[in-house]
Amino acid sequence: MPDPIYFQQKLRATIQVIGGYSRDQVRQMIKDGHALKPISVAYDKGFMKLLEGNPPALDSPNFPDGWVNFYRQEDYCATAYFYLDKPVNGLPALAGVSDRTKGM
Repeated sequence: MPDPIYFQQKLRATIQVIGGYSRDQVRQMIKDGHALKPISVAYDKGFMKLLEGNPPALDSPNFPDGWVNFYRQEDYCATAYFYLDKPVNGLPALAGVSDRTKGM
């Protein structure tokens, strides 16, 4: 990670992932099974928030042709390190890779 986040005791992070494509590309992505939630559309007559009011559905012929922003689902990975105060410790041996990755 090029920008490490330093902390002393606790850390809580929230990651919001937003993408955007044209209306027809978003329709195709959803049709292809991508987990997307449209949230807004910018088009020639303005900007429409899709999580407020009663907007048309993405597959509706009334849905404006424009740039659609959407929440998307991502896979995340995290690594945590800790430092020991001496080279010997009472920790159990690290389990094998197959045990650590079982069910992934």
